[in-house]
Amino acid sequence: MLKSINYFISLFLDTFKLFGRVKAWLFLLCIFFVNWLLLYSHYQFTEPLFYGFVSWWTELWDPQYAGGFTHYPGHFILLSYYYNEARWFVSLFIEGGLLGAVAVVFYRYIFTDIETPKFSIRASFINWIHVTLGWSFINCLLYAGYKYLPMLFESFLWSSPRRQMMFDYGVIPMFNIIVVALFFFTVPYIAIYRTNVINGLKNSILIFFKRPILTLFLSGALLLVPIILSLIMNNPVALVDKFKPVIVYWLLFGGIVVDLFVNFFWMGTAVNFLSDEE
Repeated sequence: MLKSINYFISLFLDTFKLFGRVKAWLFLLCIFFVNWLLLYSHYQFTEPLFYGFVSWWTELWDPQYAGGFTHYPGHFILLSYYYNEARWFVSLFIEGGLLGAVAVVFYRYIFTDIETPKFSIRASFINWIHVTLGWSFINCLLYAGYKYLPMLFESFLWSSPRRQMMFDYGVIPMFNIIVVALFFFTVPYIAIYRTNVINGLKNSILIFFKRPILTLFLSGALLLVPIILSLIMNNPVALVDKFKPVIVYWLLFGGIVVDLFVNFFWMGTAVNFLSDEE
């Protein structure tokens, strides 16, 4: 236990040394910009540039609430719902490849004497596909837990607000932490070693069972603030009633900023661990 905690601290300290990798930050800022643009387009959906797409998207995804989204204050009550759904779709195709690129930048910095593989469009495209598949698998698993775990335990939860609260504030966050811990090394492993998605998933699981305490600590530490923000956003009606409705936008924006650093430390700690294992 103590050994895992000491190593956990050392991984974060080593990751701080990677702050100067400008190329990695460019990839991370690309993710940040795409997520902010999605958020801003939903926030300012009445702008001519966004109105057509956002109206089509909200009506397509959930027509039951699409009308409420276009009216105040329903717009702010439903902002997190429609934005998070749109972000989930976009992240499946974009974030995995960019995070894999960040991992490669960190790895080449740590091993300055490694021979850089000869550039190949075909090899890079195949690697991007496998990284994207690995990232999509993780996100689909998290999404399935968020959507279907409450349905699975519906009969147990519906008659007890206390159970519902324990489920929302305990079970769901723990499920997210365990899933991320299991597949913590999937994206960097595929990107660095140019392997396929099956090997990436398998080796991440093997690392988890080899170092379960460490990986759970890493996952829990990185997800702590995002989980707190998601719990705050869990009741947008209360936020809109008690504060200015625009607070919903700023909380979502804060989540994007937090994710920028979460992704940095995720890739940094994972790459440092993998490099130590070599």
